[in-house]
Amino acid sequence: MNKKIVYILVTIILIIGIIYTFQKQTTNLGSVNQGGEYLSTTTISKAGVTAYQVPECSRTLGTVNITSATALSALTIKDATSTTDLRAITIATFPSTALGGEYTFDRQLTRGLQLTIASGNGASTTVTCR
Repeated sequence: MNKKIVYILVTIILIIGIIYTFQKQTTNLGSVNQGGEYLSTTTISKAGVTAYQVPECSRTLGTVNITSATALSALTIKDATSTTDLRAITIATFPSTALGGEYTFDRQLTRGLQLTIASGNGASTTVTCR
């Protein structure tokens, strides 16, 4: 009877050891876990478009990089679902005199990302998000 119990316990320990040994180990290849990396989208720079949603950016706004400040019209960034969203939150407004460069936000979005260009030609901007 005792030999049977010892045999069963040794078998269970061996099975657990084999499962643990061959379990796939995942390692991060950078400083960000898979699924936590930032995406980037480039905004348009033509007249006539005043506001649009960025569907890829629904969780976190990372940075806004204004690449051509000479053509900048007032740019507004909102946490909103649409242009008629009554609970929209303005995150930032860049006036037409804003300097080109990278602006870091790392801000959580609760509704979605909306970019609004006041008038004229919008600057070429790159938005990173996740």
